[in-house]
Amino acid sequence: MSFEKRPSILLVLLLFLGGMLRVFHLDTRDFWYDEAFTGVLVREEWGRMMEIIIADTHPPLYYIFVKLFAMPFDYSVFGIRFFSVICGVLGIYGVYVCGKELVHRRAGMYASFLLTVSPFGLYYAQEARMYALLACLTTFAWYFFLKAIRTASDRSYIAWGILCSLSILTHYMGFISLACMGAVYLFQGGRDVWRKRHGAWVLTLREYLINKSLWLGLGIGTILFLPWVRYFLLQFATKEEKISWIEPAVFADVFRAVQMFLFGIPPGELSMGMPEPNELLVAHDASVFALLLITLALLLVYVYLRDRITTMVLGIASFGYLLFVYILSLAGFDYFVVRYLIPSAYFFYILFGWWLSLLSLRKRMLVICIYCTLLLSIVPYHPSQGFTLLRDHDPYPGKRIYVLNTFDYVIAKYYFGYDRVVLFNLDWPEYNPKDWLGVNGKIQRVERIADMGPDPVILVHTQSNPVETFQKLRSHGQFRVLAQFDYLVLLSTR
Repeated sequence: MSFEKRPSILLVLLLFLGGMLRVFHLDTRDFWYDEAFTGVLVREEWGRMMEIIIADTHPPLYYIFVKLFAMPFDYSVFGIRFFSVICGVLGIYGVYVCGKELVHRRAGMYASFLLTVSPFGLYYAQEARMYALLACLTTFAWYFFLKAIRTASDRSYIAWGILCSLSILTHYMGFISLACMGAVYLFQGGRDVWRKRHGAWVLTLREYLINKSLWLGLGIGTILFLPWVRYFLLQFATKEEKISWIEPAVFADVFRAVQMFLFGIPPGELSMGMPEPNELLVAHDASVFALLLITLALLLVYVYLRDRITTMVLGIASFGYLLFVYILSLAGFDYFVVRYLIPSAYFFYILFGWWLSLLSLRKRMLVICIYCTLLLSIVPYHPSQGFTLLRDHDPYPGKRIYVLNTFDYVIAKYYFGYDRVVLFNLDWPEYNPKDWLGVNGKIQRVERIADMGPDPVILVHTQSNPVETFQKLRSHGQFRVLAQFDYLVLLSTR
């Protein structure tokens, strides 16, 4: 069966496979802190939800969509994450049409296949955060942008402007994608200007700078964003204190990000900078990284010799995005976090898909088999299921649950509600994290074990360092183990 004869059937199969992979075990993994923040936030009343969003660093669109979508699911883990699943499946289609518009149908098909099976794309299509929506909107914005350049259609420019605005209202990294599109537009215009002779280049330059359709699309997008401008400026003015946890990037992170796009990262990653990619059983991380650098260099040379213009456009949308964020990091604006880079990942899949489409069928199948073998050799990672298990099989219903740090407090508050959860901050009992947005200004907490009341139950999240946690607890008194749920341990002072 060839792509040319049965493209629609193959695409439907990929969308179906992508949907099945993304729904599989959707609600068995515990929320990590950022997801729990989403869950706690969308349960708030509309007015209070918007107040918290304004005090945060992110725009509101994702939370508005999730609140509306997950309401019939009673804001369950499945309901909140399922919205990302839909965005992830739509993203597969977006990569296909974008690859088809930019290169050809076969390249789009291989690109959509890579996104379908990519652990990186799969993970963020199962996370209760805005990244799958951001990638989906950005990919379709690119599609209409490329189509608008080719056809000069007002409708395509308008669709592009609307989608760009929606992507920025989902995550401010949408500005980076818009800058990359501007670079492509100037590149296309500069190429046409360079080819003109005898003064005609002036007219061509004017056509590109005074493009009514382009400015119409930008104008409509700007109008959509205007109601949020005031709050965007407020968030930007206070960004330093809110994103100070992000570590500055190094140049190797640009290529390390591509490794993560291909092989994924462990779920629930809360690193201060770039996380470590998934480990492979068949190869050392350094070997994989070195092989990736060689492959990327050969791939870029190969496709550049085939079509320089397409290579430049894809390079701007993929590597250009990463380099732009890296340069911002050098200037003191640290945004180089792998989940923020997901729009560029989709264009790396198109780049790899284009390369595959240029190979002979035998070489193509060999590369796909090697890649799938490497994916199957990823070292299994067992994320926490303790909060889910305790919620579903609670041996002490109605009793208060004491957690030992603010991160676990927010997660427990999502699963068990504000009334049942109390914070005993093990490392700093006097610290009151009421200003944390996930805490939402109201918190139940104690500073001494003696204040826990009769027969207290303490929930200990032991995934990080259980030995150290238990040693610290012993300094506060004697405890006995009541029950264990995966990474969670219930302790009592009696």
